[in-house]
Amino acid sequence: GKLGAVTLYGGLPSKAGGGMHPYDSVPFSQNAIMKLIPYDGEAMQWKKLLYNDASEATELLEKVIAGASKELLDRACGVAQYTDSLVDGPVSEDAAVEFTAFANKVETSQYLPFSGEQNDMNFIVKKAGNLVVCYCATLNELGKCADNSYWINAAMIMIRGPRTGMSLSFPNNFVVQVELDGWGFTSNDTLRLIKTTQSCSENGFSPRAAEEGYRLGCPGVNSTSCRFPAREEDLAVVIDSSETSGIKITQFTVEASKTTLRFDGDITDLLLEGDAITIDESTLILNGISQERWTASQRDEIAQIAGSHAFGDDPTARRMLWHRVSYVTRLGALVKRELTLDVGWPAGDSAPRFTTAAGGALWFRRSRLRTNRELKATGPGTRTFKLCWAVRESGLQRYYADAGEVKFRDPILMQDAQVFLTTQQIGAKAPLVLTFTPRQGKAAYRDLKVPIVLRLLFRDTTKKLEPLVAGELTDDLQPLNASDEVRIEDATQALCGKLFTEMWTNDAGGFPLPRGCYYGKQYKDKPGVLPDGSPEIVPTYREYFIVFEPKAGLKANCQDPQSTGRGIPCVYMFVLNARIGSGLTSVDE
Repeated sequence: GKLGAVTLYGGLPSKAGGGMHPYDSVPFSQNAIMKLIPYDGEAMQWKKLLYNDASEATELLEKVIAGASKELLDRACGVAQYTDSLVDGPVSEDAAVEFTAFANKVETSQYLPFSGEQNDMNFIVKKAGNLVVCYCATLNELGKCADNSYWINAAMIMIRGPRTGMSLSFPNNFVVQVELDGWGFTSNDTLRLIKTTQSCSENGFSPRAAEEGYRLGCPGVNSTSCRFPAREEDLAVVIDSSETSGIKITQFTVEASKTTLRFDGDITDLLLEGDAITIDESTLILNGISQERWTASQRDEIAQIAGSHAFGDDPTARRMLWHRVSYVTRLGALVKRELTLDVGWPAGDSAPRFTTAAGGALWFRRSRLRTNRELKATGPGTRTFKLCWAVRESGLQRYYADAGEVKFRDPILMQDAQVFLTTQQIGAKAPLVLTFTPRQGKAAYRDLKVPIVLRLLFRDTTKKLEPLVAGELTDDLQPLNASDEVRIEDATQALCGKLFTEMWTNDAGGFPLPRGCYYGKQYKDKPGVLPDGSPEIVPTYREYFIVFEPKAGLKANCQDPQSTGRGIPCVYMFVLNARIGSGLTSVDE
């Protein structure tokens, strides 16, 4: 989404007697045109968009993705077609001529800018991803490449940003976080929710945030947080790393086509296969030599493993070219402390030996970011927002990409859900029965490979229903302490016995054994301001949670215990103690 141009750098930066430099090359002396083709990412339609020969495209794709050799990428540059789905600029061969790089005919130059004869042509890349920069310096009389065989892979560049067109849907009255996949994320990036009628690029790439419809800083405690956003408020993001996880790289094993990383903890719980990472080069040692004594060639080897490269004419400027990780299996079992990168070196004395500084090497996941779990919409109804992504430039956040939409809506209703009171006396402490029936045929209950968490939200614990601990109904029976909470990792079955007096189902197999229960604090959001200027009235609320094992929890279809093999709708019942509030005017509330 940012306007820019491509300039190739060449020349002879090495000094006499100092050895070869990785960027040593012949200075430019011929005019050239360029072509950008996607190496990965959503714009890569190798079969349909980039190639005339589908069988050759498939063969090239498999080989290029596996090894990305110079020769194969040269071939890809030759047969790839221009496409307007990737860029707004050189979208065809005719358009590429307008972006011709004109070499200095009087004296050779180290720079070859593809910006037209007047050096004023810029363009926009529409989608994020890694791109191959192809160029052809043998032109015909029309200024086009004389033959496909003259196309050369010149460089690979990363266009940072999120995968576009995403549609995220969250239920009202849940505190949630936003996660995005993409390329080149950093902890300095931010997100912003705006109205669907706005553009991420308006107001100088700083659109005004939607100021109502959702809250930030949730859940609220004592009305001090969970507030509406400010006009220019940014959503801070987190990228997983050795710093957030405490897991570091301790060993590198280099092979011809890959490098195996050894970690000091279970990394497969954090990184997915196909995730992309970079490594902090300051925590690496090459052939026993630390960062301050590396030669230019050694810095290039470090860059290949670390995924962060210096520009040829400015070693202080950096650009990301990451590596995707793969899981390691041995004897059919997943090795949880190892991953591989798709970069390697042939065996021999010249193969680099990577070790780490004291404490291990630091890494950062660059293909996914997330906000803090702090967003909430209270409903009712559906609200939709546009999601914008920004980078930091000169101390300002610039929202260059539209990632998609975020929708908050009322949760889908169960087939049946009711609350039955055993008394209607205001202020009384009495049992209540919560009963519900999941929708029949919902495959997710059966197929999910992760735990199912059942959440019970008591919307107003002051005026309607306040849950009490289990036990005999006496005047001493109290609610949980308002400031107490138990997190999901500390959920226990004993806590289920503290929160509920009974659990029942009509299924022949009996009630599923929970992994455990946990609960949150008593919350109260920060009041907003109503149209008449008066403060919003916000209730106190509390959440109970029940965790069920994967594929061993709630069901969408149950078996009748009175008739073998006969399917019936599932009914689940929970009995708990509660105090009846003065504001409860109907059981429907």
